[in-house]
Amino acid sequence: MKKSRIAVLGCGWIGLGAESDLLRERPCTHVRAILDDDSFELVALQDISKESEINAIRFSIDVPFYDSAKKLLEEISLDAVTIASPPETHCELIELCLKHGIKNILCEKPLALDYKQAKDIMRKVKSANANLIVNHMRQFSPLINKVRDYIKNTYIRDTLTSNIISGVAFYDKGLHHCGTHIIDLLVYLLGPVKEVTAVHSSVFIVEEYDIAPEVILRFDTCQISLKPFDSREYSVTEIMLYGEKGSIKLKNMWGRKVVFTGIRNCLDYSAYRELDEDNTKVLYEEESFMTSTYNYFSGSIMDSSTYQFDNNILHVLEVMDVIEQSANQNSKSINLMRMSD
Repeated sequence: MKKSRIAVLGCGWIGLGAESDLLRERPCTHVRAILDDDSFELVALQDISKESEINAIRFSIDVPFYDSAKKLLEEISLDAVTIASPPETHCELIELCLKHGIKNILCEKPLALDYKQAKDIMRKVKSANANLIVNHMRQFSPLINKVRDYIKNTYIRDTLTSNIISGVAFYDKGLHHCGTHIIDLLVYLLGPVKEVTAVHSSVFIVEEYDIAPEVILRFDTCQISLKPFDSREYSVTEIMLYGEKGSIKLKNMWGRKVVFTGIRNCLDYSAYRELDEDNTKVLYEEESFMTSTYNYFSGSIMDSSTYQFDNNILHVLEVMDVIEQSANQNSKSINLMRMSD
């Protein structure tokens, strides 16, 4: 089988550095996921940081290392590129790849920090008929896809939880850093966001470009509370979805462990029902999210018919843009459907 020649632009923490974290599920970086995937041949790395080049040597990654993406793309023949650079550079690098005829691009989240910029680059991607995948990695997980089918009642007549009516989700490190993963996952599971209400939090310190508001996301049949949590002390990384007949909890960084819980008559108050902690079903994702992502990416390169353009990419960025608008307008509720009309 012919391997796809691929380079990684951006070798910071998620590109390469997280390999030093002994407790992370392997592979936990783009470079290691590529090396572990027989359908790819890693041929070059790029980063402006000398530390990243030192890490490549330390981890025995024996490929040419560039400090210029432009020079790498001019000198190395490629079938695909992974972009794992800071988010403010994503659109610029995607455009650079398209100019060099590279049409298979895996880009870290978020696609952009600006919704208008994202719309512009997506227009160019579509015009070039390119295969762009944004690394909202959970939607490539076999387990998450089973949960999605379960919530949507795709294959079975009745589910343990029935319709989702409410929920709460936690994110850390800012809306653009980790919040984008949660919003994408919620949209993937529940459909498009219809209305947003947000309030700025004065508690959490985030990157200069980011914010960390508390948010109410309204979907067709339910609403979800989205809450920031400061991970400098410890992290809460879970999503709790409450259905008519039980709950679904996505744990271990939002979905490597999924807990289904049924309901029972309340043990203390006869007029109520409650979650039955003795009636649970626990499922685990068997492979890392990075492995799932590259399985999908390689499949889309080998057979373009398997690639499905992700229409949620722009919707997620629109939701984040509206969250900031709502927070800046004294928690004004903003209807996204009305905006689209």
